[in-house]
Amino acid sequence: MKKTSLISSLVIACLILLPMSSFAIPIAGSGQWGSFTGEMTFSSGILNISLTNTSPEANGGYLVGFAFNVPEGIAFNGTYEYSAPPESNFFLTYALNSINAAPYGTFDMLVATSDSFEGGGPPQAGLPVNSYASFSFEFRGDVSGVTSEDFLNTLSIPTGGGTEGTSFVVRFRGFEVNDASDKVPYSVPEPGTMLLLGIGLLGVGIASRRKS
Repeated sequence: MKKTSLISSLVIACLILLPMSSFAIPIAGSGQWGSFTGEMTFSSGILNISLTNTSPEANGGYLVGFAFNVPEGIAFNGTYEYSAPPESNFFLTYALNSINAAPYGTFDMLVATSDSFEGGGPPQAGLPVNSYASFSFEFRGDVSGVTSEDFLNTLSIPTGGGTEGTSFVVRFRGFEVNDASDKVPYSVPEPGTMLLLGIGLLGVGIASRRKS
């Protein structure tokens, strides 16, 4: 009975998309050459972002940076840490509405192998294909009601001729084909994806109940 109740609770959470800051929110995106997956959590003023470079091995390429926005009412307090392969070297830039990630607008925070989203230096300072890195940022202000979704719902400011704002964008450089590069925005999961997950969990719950 307890097992069925637990599964039912998970189904309800998926179906209504309940925002909970202590749970990891999946983030992902796929472009012409590069792709990434990861997670974002925010709890007690700490934002954690994990990223994996999932670009096709045949393309090669390095994840050399990402930009995102800060919800109103809170501010970065200067504490930043990351864990990545030894060859990687990432720097942080914090400049509200001033980080140019055209064509995806201007952002508040940048983590990259240089002080520019456009990149600089050798791409090898970034994250290679199939490699993982985690980043941690501490914020001040009234963080009690802030969730991971607030970061993903805070959009960049579009620039002239650019696309409409997005909340998170990743930069890739150094692909095998013509040393190509790519800029890949976060793709918002379709509601149908969460609905299918909820239906699947519901099926597991029904099967479990019948066995008991």
